[in-house]
Amino acid sequence: MELYKLHNEPEQLIYYDIRLQIPKFAWRELRDTDFEEDSDLEEVLATDAEYSYMYARDVLDDRFPAGEDAIATDAYNSYLYAQWILGGRFELGEAEIMTDPESAFLYARDVIENRWLEAEDSIRQNNAWWGDYKREFGIK
Repeated sequence: MELYKLHNEPEQLIYYDIRLQIPKFAWRELRDTDFEEDSDLEEVLATDAEYSYMYARDVLDDRFPAGEDAIATDAYNSYLYAQWILGGRFELGEAEIMTDPESAFLYARDVIENRWLEAEDSIRQNNAWWGDYKREFGIK
């Protein structure tokens, strides 16, 4: 619930003056302005993996270099960023992607489009994803 929008005097609410320093509220502010680029909000979004990816996807429709360090801290958002924004490998995020069997499988299948030998030990940790990986790449 967005209390700041429901309140008659939102500036009287606690944290009103710093709300835009929180990625979730910065994203909502951006959304409410029809996703107009805003460098102040961009700095806040660049601190969060999910909101950095969403900013690249929904606002820039391109790379978001300022947010790549944050994106690289999250396996799934790193995979999404590589697949849908870069259209290729996201080397900065690969170490994190390898920690999550699902993201590693998806990255191998959708981004690398081949076996990802460095990630196979991680993928092997989950029987379901390892089974999908073996089927996808013809491993017996």
